[in-house]
Amino acid sequence: CIMAISERPPKPTKKWILSISPKGVIVVDDGAKRALLSRKSLFAAGIVSISGTFSSQDAVQVMDLEENEIARGLVNYNSSDIPKLLGKSSQDYEEALGFHGPEEILYRYNIVRTSHRTGSLTVALSLNDLTTIPSPEGNRDEDSDSG
Repeated sequence: CIMAISERPPKPTKKWILSISPKGVIVVDDGAKRALLSRKSLFAAGIVSISGTFSSQDAVQVMDLEENEIARGLVNYNSSDIPKLLGKSSQDYEEALGFHGPEEILYRYNIVRTSHRTGSLTVALSLNDLTTIPSPEGNRDEDSDSG
């Protein structure tokens, strides 16, 4: 049984994004992962690889280097254009693509985090993973001086 506790429910647009089947996967480095979990946009500099065939405005999964999904979002470029942008500054996109496009690969308002950074108010618990940890003082019922 998994229980998720969130500080606030997702907005309707974010629910809609989560309901769309992803057409591809974007794998990001640790810096981009931190940025995404801090509610920032995704830029080409943080992308390690992509897979799948998708068009601009399709839903994609965003995975970290350990293959954990960290977010889903609506992508601003198609799967054949993103490889041309890897390692480039957003100022060089027009030269690489032959047209002017957005700086962001995924714009922050079109991203839904599916993994949350440590310390946020969102917690996921698996009841199977809970264990009883004995008190350092031992069991108080056995050690009590009740008479």
